[in-house]
Amino acid sequence: MRHWTEARRDAPGGVGLLPPGPVFRYRLRSDAAPIRESPLTDPIQLRAVPQPDHRPSRRRLFIRDLVIACDIGVHAHEHGQPQRVAFNIDLTLRDDGPPPADDLSCVLSYEDLVVGIRALAGSGHVNLVETLAERVAALCFSDDRVLVARIRIEKLDVFHDAAGVGVEIERMRA
Repeated sequence: MRHWTEARRDAPGGVGLLPPGPVFRYRLRSDAAPIRESPLTDPIQLRAVPQPDHRPSRRRLFIRDLVIACDIGVHAHEHGQPQRVAFNIDLTLRDDGPPPADDLSCVLSYEDLVVGIRALAGSGHVNLVETLAERVAALCFSDDRVLVARIRIEKLDVFHDAAGVGVEIERMRA
């Protein structure tokens, strides 16, 4: 006669810690070693429970085509004349798994980034798009979870026959 037990991830004193996924059926032998019923073969074979992947996980956060009027440019006619500038931000974040709560304070807020970018764009004249991109990257790295920041900034109205001109930088945390 076979004696079966279901190993559950949340059962105290269960067969062992199980990774997220299906619940397995185990047959307990007289020496109490867990044996999983194999769906592919018979008789039952001894199987190890797969271990969770311990490689670091990553999360991506992005902001697409945020258009802000900026006082930017090296030419005299650009000073004091705000220009439309598009910001595209791609961040790679350290991911420690799902947030502990469904709460904005547990994640990096893209709203906070947008507010910060608007503040940088409105903080006075900047000559180079490259300078503005470095400032945005520094803003992104103010959060310790950010590992990589890719910043693309385009001036949209410089040439009538080009959708935009600008720069893209990628910075990595040391």
